[in-house]
Amino acid sequence: MKTLALAAMLAAISMPAAAAPYTLFIYEGAEQLALRPAQSEAAAAYWAAYDAFGKELAAAGVLRGGSALNAGAPVSVVDAAGPAAADAPYAASPLLLGGYFQIDVASDAEAIDWARKMPTGGVGIVEVRAGYPVPGMAM
Repeated sequence: MKTLALAAMLAAISMPAAAAPYTLFIYEGAEQLALRPAQSEAAAAYWAAYDAFGKELAAAGVLRGGSALNAGAPVSVVDAAGPAAADAPYAASPLLLGGYFQIDVASDAEAIDWARKMPTGGVGIVEVRAGYPVPGMAM
């Protein structure tokens, strides 16, 4: 019982009042994505910028999670209406989905403010999507 009360207190402290889930999808170009496996100063700066951004989100108490995605790996798109599937990204674009951050913030405007801080180097874009609460699913 004490453990549940402590967990509830910690959750209340770490999340802003009336926080809602948002996902920040990071789309990057081939030049940025090529930095990931590289052993160079530019690659180190690329990863350091995302590390600093993640730490800033955590320090603000809004970080829920996230991941860098292997944009060079095969992508399977399954059409729920039938058996057809494609082995390519759904939308043709010079930018590929490279990762995402999940955050809890109080408004669309706050989520957009965080997206503007994303270290995309002025080349990529960040798509901001509000989460939707699903009954019975832990958020």
